[in-house]
Amino acid sequence: ARHIYSTGGDITGHLEQGAVPTFALLCVTGNAHGVRSALRAAAPGPGAPPSHSAALHALLETRATSLRWSPLVVTVAAGKNLARPSGAATGADHVGVVAALLEYGARPDARDALGKTVCHYGAGMMATEMTLDAADMCIRAARSSHLFGKDVELYGLNNAALNGATGVAGGYRVGNDRRAVYLTAHGKEVAVDLANVRLVPSSAQAAPVVMLADVPDRLGSVCLHEVIIGDRVDVAEFLLTKHRASIDPTDPDGCSPRSLARGPTQMASRAAQMVAEAALSGGVEDQKTRRDTRRNTCTYCGVHNPSQTDLPECGKCNSVCYCNATCQKAHWNAGHKQECRIFRHGIQLDRPTGFSAAISFTGARTTGDSYRRPPGVAVDHKFAVKIQAIDETTPIMLYDETRRCSFDVSPARPGFAELLKAARAEPTWGGRKCFVKASFDAAGVCRVFPETSKLKKHYTW
Repeated sequence: ARHIYSTGGDITGHLEQGAVPTFALLCVTGNAHGVRSALRAAAPGPGAPPSHSAALHALLETRATSLRWSPLVVTVAAGKNLARPSGAATGADHVGVVAALLEYGARPDARDALGKTVCHYGAGMMATEMTLDAADMCIRAARSSHLFGKDVELYGLNNAALNGATGVAGGYRVGNDRRAVYLTAHGKEVAVDLANVRLVPSSAQAAPVVMLADVPDRLGSVCLHEVIIGDRVDVAEFLLTKHRASIDPTDPDGCSPRSLARGPTQMASRAAQMVAEAALSGGVEDQKTRRDTRRNTCTYCGVHNPSQTDLPECGKCNSVCYCNATCQKAHWNAGHKQECRIFRHGIQLDRPTGFSAAISFTGARTTGDSYRRPPGVAVDHKFAVKIQAIDETTPIMLYDETRRCSFDVSPARPGFAELLKAARAEPTWGGRKCFVKASFDAAGVCRVFPETSKLKKHYTW
C-alpha cells in the first residue's frame, strides 16, 4: 500500500480494467448531479431517517482502488488530477460532490488502507484550491459527526414548540453549518444549529469529537508534517489560523510539527516559521491559563475554586496562593520558607571560569568576560534572559537579547537544577528553552529568578 501511495495511487489501472465502482467514478469526475441522484435513490422514503437505510450506507461506504478510498477520499485524492474518461461530463464540481456526500451522511473521518483521511490528501503538500475547500467542509462536518445516527433532543430554539422534540441526527449541511435531524414524531427532517442539539440520555455512547486535521495516518503522520516539509505556506495558514490544528501530534520517531519548527531537527522554511509562531502564541495563551489557575488554586492542598479568582498570596514573595491560613502555615513549614527566599532574592549564579562549554553567537567559545550586566540595564534591575537546556549533563546557556550578557551554567552549580526545571515546564520549545528574569547587583553578581518563567509575543530572539 505504501508503494501504491508513493506512485500516486493505482486508480488509472483500475479504470483501464473497468474495476472502479460506478458511484466512485461519478465522484472522481465531479459529477455532482449524478452523485445526488444516486444518493437520493438509495435514501429511504418518507417516514424513516436516512441513517437507517442499508442501501444508502452501502453507497456511502463504497471503496475504490487498492488503497480502499471512500467516496469522499476518492473525490479529493483522485479528482484533483485525474483526466476524465472519454465521454465524461464537463464542468466538474468536486466541491458539490463533497457537499452532497456530507449532506447524506458520509463519514468525514473515513480512512483508507494507509489510515489517511481527506485532510491528508486535501490539506497536505499537494493541496489545490478545490481540495482545501473540500477539506474545510470535512473538518467542520467532523466536529459533529459523532452525533450521526444517534438519538438527539432539540433545545434552546426560538420555536418553543420544537424544544424537547427528539429524533435521529442525520447528515451535515455545508451551506449553513447545521446538522439534519429527522423528527420521528413529526415525520420530517429539519436542519438545526449544533448549539441546539444534544444526545438524549438513552442514546448509545457517541464517539469523541474529531479534529480531522489532527488525525494521524498509520505511520503517525498528520497533514501538517508534510506541509512543513513542502513549505506550503498557504496550507499552513489554512490549518493553523483557520482550523487551529495541533502542532504536537508525534510519529513513532518522535517527530512532531513543533519539533520540525523548533526542535534539534528544525527546518528552515516559512511554513516551519509559521508553526514556531503558533507555538509561541499558544505558549502565551497557555501561560495565561496557568496564571489564572494559580490564582484560584491552593498551592498546598491543591483545591481548585474557579469562583474565587484571587486567593490570598504569600505576603513575602507573592508567588503562591492559599485557601486559608492553615494551608499557608503548613506549606511554610513544609519547605516554602526556603523557596520563598529564592523567589524574592533569586539564585546567585557563579561566574564561569576559563572557557565556557557553550558556543557564543560569534562562533567562539565564551569566557567569564560575558558574565556581565547588559548595556542600558540598571543595577538590580530585572531583565529578560533566554535559557537553552539540553539535558542533565550539558551546561545551560543563558543570554539576553543583546547577546552582550552570555554565559553558561554548569551541572551541579547553583541554579542549574532550577533553570532546567523551568525549561522542562515550558512546552513551547519542547522543554528545551524558556525566558526568565535575571539581574546584576553593584558588585557584578548575577541572580536569576526561575519562577518568573514567562512568554511574551515579542520574545522572538
